[in-house]
Amino acid sequence: MATEYISHMVDAAHMKNIGEQSISNKIQAVLELVKNAYDGDALECIVKFHGEKLDNEHIKITKISVEDSGIGMTKNDIKNKLMKVGTPNKVDETYSPKLKRRVSGAKGMGHYSMQRLGTRIIISTTPEPYEGRKFFNYDNATYVLEINWDDYISGMDFQSITHRLSAQKKENGFGTKIEITGLRDNWNISEKNSDIKLLAKNMGHIMLPKILQENMRNTFKPTIEGVGFEIEKQNLDGDLLNNAPYKIEARLRGSELFLRTFKKKKNSSQNFIEISSKTKFVDAKCGNANFILYWFYSKIEKWSDGIFQSREFENQLRENYGIKIYNDGVRVMPFGEKGNDWVGLDTRKSGGGSGGMVRNSKLIGLIELSREKNPGIVETTSREAIKKNVEFQSLRDDFVMPTIEELEGQVKIQVEGEKQNEKKTRPGNIAQVQINHVKDKIEKIDFISPDDKKSIFTYLTKAYKQIEEQKQQYEKNEDDLTSNIEMYRNLATVGIQTIAFNHEIIDPVRFVKGSLTNLNQFYDKLDDEKKKKYLLGSLERITHTLNWANRIREFSSIMAGTDITKKKKSAINIEETIMGIKNSSSVIFDTLDITMHNPIIDGNIPNVIMNKASFESIFINLISNSVRALKKIRGRKREIKIKVWKDSSHVKIQFWDNGYGISFNNADDIFKPFFTTYKSPSDIGTGMGLTIVRDIVETDYKGTITLKNTVYEKDSVGNGMTMFLIKLPLIEVVTK
Repeated sequence: MATEYISHMVDAAHMKNIGEQSISNKIQAVLELVKNAYDGDALECIVKFHGEKLDNEHIKITKISVEDSGIGMTKNDIKNKLMKVGTPNKVDETYSPKLKRRVSGAKGMGHYSMQRLGTRIIISTTPEPYEGRKFFNYDNATYVLEINWDDYISGMDFQSITHRLSAQKKENGFGTKIEITGLRDNWNISEKNSDIKLLAKNMGHIMLPKILQENMRNTFKPTIEGVGFEIEKQNLDGDLLNNAPYKIEARLRGSELFLRTFKKKKNSSQNFIEISSKTKFVDAKCGNANFILYWFYSKIEKWSDGIFQSREFENQLRENYGIKIYNDGVRVMPFGEKGNDWVGLDTRKSGGGSGGMVRNSKLIGLIELSREKNPGIVETTSREAIKKNVEFQSLRDDFVMPTIEELEGQVKIQVEGEKQNEKKTRPGNIAQVQINHVKDKIEKIDFISPDDKKSIFTYLTKAYKQIEEQKQQYEKNEDDLTSNIEMYRNLATVGIQTIAFNHEIIDPVRFVKGSLTNLNQFYDKLDDEKKKKYLLGSLERITHTLNWANRIREFSSIMAGTDITKKKKSAINIEETIMGIKNSSSVIFDTLDITMHNPIIDGNIPNVIMNKASFESIFINLISNSVRALKKIRGRKREIKIKVWKDSSHVKIQFWDNGYGISFNNADDIFKPFFTTYKSPSDIGTGMGLTIVRDIVETDYKGTITLKNTVYEKDSVGNGMTMFLIKLPLIEVVTK
């Protein structure tokens, strides 16, 4: 019988299905392409979603493009790496060629990811001729490869299907751009359950966070953009971590587990105080690793110091909680995603004790591994999980859990200590403790009769009550004094404003007096047109003066009355208040040809809880200074601009004018009492306006005001400007 040798044949439809079946979801597919950019030594990678507007509310995503600034691909790379299914190049070449990064795409999933996302692919790549790269003359070009996955139909051998590869004029720069159309999935961009918002969050977390990148060079930060619509950016490295009440840092080196526990310093958004340092010995098979954990224990009110509003804090934590794993600087999914309690924290039974137990939804954890130090920690073929072997179990039991238990123990000690200190340090409690101590001593004295002891105890009880009454009276006097200081500052503001605009008030009054005098003396000699002119001019200036008087009356009415409760803090709408000041001062602005723009309110700004007159004093004094500075300039439009926005810890107000600016020599003195550059008889300054603003902001509300920027007109004619930045802590002006 005849013998022959045959080969495997692969149906083209099988190749088409590989991508769809190898990668479970579209989010992971995009992340794989970003990881390929990382392996290609890119410093930047931008994922763009191109939207087609269907109507006022709906946008359809029609194209996805992934652009990086990496080394690109030569013609040889395209033919023998990209187009070779299952190539072992990333197994053989474990480090990237130029920056020597540990490659993350060990399974070659980028090719399948493109297939998973869409039917038509256009790849444009410009190779970089770095030192040591095999580079040929014909590689001095930009290569464009077109792939149509619809060509892979059942019954055809996939090797017989060809794709167009063309060499075009070399583009500026190096790198690769992948354009994907014929998308297989609908991408939801609605406010709720947004696919792109979820991807944006994962894009922000795909690489090792900055807090663990201190010793890394050539860091890589992917971004995501919308073409035709905006995409909200996600950030894990912001104020949320800096304001965690507790954190613990763990380093596993062989059998030694080094642990350092920290507590956030009060009234500081970035400083932590070390409260414990310890070394444990463990039988760990997982290999060396690093772990940092932030615990947002208990209720927000107990630790936040008002830095976060409850809703804002909950939203940030809800988006970012969980223990995330990074292998060679690249995120391993789905560890640390919503609902992925891979450590099993939420299944533990809650213990009694202060401080409670760490729960998955109340923490953010970051674990740093490497293939060199943790060879037994192996990702699955789809790269969407880690094989649950002995080494992975050791990572959990011998590293993660001892770290968490140490943190729980240290927080319990801290909380118990704070409770005891609080009890001891309250004045009333101190008095009560001392009185009880005296009672115990007296009770043990035999020569004092029971009736005398009873009489002494009665006097001691009365003494304690008097202490409490004195304490309450002291607190009331302190409140009254604070309110009176606020009132005096605000009265000073009225005086400062009157001095500042004296010229604008006196001149209209003089004009009215002169006009009426002329009318009275020459009434019979004046024609009707002249009389009308005098009357209209007088009316205009009377209106000007009355508006100014109304402004002072409105401001004074805020402080009216002797009842101290009338000067208590109240909820103030920032935009409405600024607009009220602007409108009531419009005559002055019109007279001096000054444009005060409507305030720019960036985002959802909460009402501030402040003394209304004090809050208005801030803007009145700043506007008074601006008007004086603007009166001195010529040849350009005079403008005042105010911008208000909020971050996680402060309401921020930027106040800007393009007036005369502040000399460098005076920049350090402008907030000092009685310092003024206005000393001429016709334009006298008090030197108290900015002092009052500083006292209100810093003393009353624990905020800051800084001269953020200034250009002195004499130093740069035509470019004068001044910018102040006010920061009001949310704890002082929102949560109280």
